[in-house]
Amino acid sequence: MILTFNLILRNLIRLTTDKDRELGDAQAEIKALRYSERLKEKAVEEIALEAKNIPMHIITLAYIYSNPNYVQYWLI
Repeated sequence: MILTFNLILRNLIRLTTDKDRELGDAQAEIKALRYSERLKEKAVEEIALEAKNIPMHIITLAYIYSNPNYVQYWLI
């Protein structure tokens, strides 16, 4: 009876240890994903700030050169 109890107790301790390890891995992954998401948000913010500094005529020229129909319209 005591031997069975000890085996059950060891199994429970092993399972608890395994679950704790899985939980730690999951928490580390969540932390990494949050950090990665924050880096993406920061990059988007920086690009948005840089985009505000681009003069409008450069944007217009880029559109004209990227759209062949628009260029042909003005050449006629």
